[in-house]
Amino acid sequence: MLAPCLYGTRDEGQTPFSFPVDMGKVIKGWDIACMSMKKGESARFVIPSRMGYGRRGFAAWKYPFSSLIDIFF
Repeated sequence: MLAPCLYGTRDEGQTPFSFPVDMGKVIKGWDIACMSMKKGESARFVIPSRMGYGRRGFAAWKYPFSSLIDIFF
């Protein structure tokens, strides 16, 4: 199942944020995805549940075991 919400930092109301890579501060899928990117690059990633929010789901969506589609700019 894919989560029913797609967002990026260019969506209305979203602001860019930063995080330390490979320090466990964000979901594992984001750590891995960001480590594969170069500065200024845009990318689209499908992150499986096991590397995302898993059985607990993301609180705002309440969809456990969902894969995510994330876009990084």
